[in-house]
Amino acid sequence: MVYLKMDTNTEKYVQDLFTSSKSSEESIMFQKGLEDISKNFISNEEFKNLLLNPRILNKEKLDALKEFFPQYLGNKTFSKFLFEIIEKGRISLIEEISKKYSEMNELIDSDELDIKIIVADKLDDNLIKEIVEKYKDLYKVNKINYSIEIDESIIGGIKVIVGNVVYDGTIMSRLKQMF
Repeated sequence: MVYLKMDTNTEKYVQDLFTSSKSSEESIMFQKGLEDISKNFISNEEFKNLLLNPRILNKEKLDALKEFFPQYLGNKTFSKFLFEIIEKGRISLIEEISKKYSEMNELIDSDELDIKIIVADKLDDNLIKEIVEKYKDLYKVNKINYSIEIDESIIGGIKVIVGNVVYDGTIMSRLKQMF
């Protein structure tokens, strides 16, 4: 198991874009767009400096992206997503966002998904149902196969493992982040 800790901003952006895709074709297009923009961000210093330069207006940055990547930026949802991460000064996360989005996309090849729920104490059936529904909606699958593991060392909260992505909302992980 590879633990992929997601920056909370990264996780939010990935989930927002993933859930806003209207079809698997659109989701694949978003993935390809993120990959292409990320590759250019990493390999082209001028491109990177353009997107990171605080003196350049955000609209001009988005216009440049539209010019370089018209095949992706014609999609309003994708354009809006990129403008949001530019506007919030998070374009530097594009490589991590791209990787996490690809990983999420790869998990939904079938109509069902396996998840592991780790908690400090037994959960009631209603809470389990809520968790399962959340991940069904997030990953756009019809069926979730889940297992529950009790781990008292996490103190409280919940950790959900989907493939090699770990959603860690445990008290222990928050304490570790503080120190």
